[in-house]
Amino acid sequence: MVLVSCPLKQNDIIKLIEEYKVNDENLFSFKSRKGVQLYFDSKLNDYEACLIIKNIIKSYKYSPALMYNVVTCDGDKINWYK
Repeated sequence: MVLVSCPLKQNDIIKLIEEYKVNDENLFSFKSRKGVQLYFDSKLNDYEACLIIKNIIKSYKYSPALMYNVVTCDGDKINWYK
């Protein structure tokens, strides 16, 4: 599971990530929202999913104004990168 923390433009970010397709197949599905935290399920391994989601958000026209963080998580346990 992938956790995106972003307080602004959450609905736009959810839409961008859910609409991302490879070979006409959606890779991500929105699972839940807890405050600024957005949880997504992925058909990829978590590391690849984080990289793709970061690139999706970077391609968004308002990304320079957004403060966001993308990490993997297992439920409530966040797996920070080393």
